[in-house]
Amino acid sequence: MKIILSVLFILISANSFAATDVHNTKLEFVYQVDSLSTSFEFSTGDIHGCGSTVYKVESRNDVVADRMFAITLLAFEMDASFSFHDTEVCEGNRSLVKWVRIVK
Repeated sequence: MKIILSVLFILISANSFAATDVHNTKLEFVYQVDSLSTSFEFSTGDIHGCGSTVYKVESRNDVVADRMFAITLLAFEMDASFSFHDTEVCEGNRSLVKWVRIVK
């Protein structure tokens, strides 16, 4: 019984830390719903583990959400390289993102 619980704990722990930094990608679109000021979505064109090309960025704080949206929108408008942290946590077919960055 202890062995089974230990294996189960290891599998759950390893899965909870699974995440990927995605570097130097290009954005296909950026989208923000008017009624949701603390979240937005973008697409890179590459299919992720949730089964789509769309990623979702959420924040509990309007200021942080606005800053991440501004960074993402700037990368889209300038066709700049874009990096982000894919948490590999699915919300529907969207993969949740923790941070975003423009790369020169």
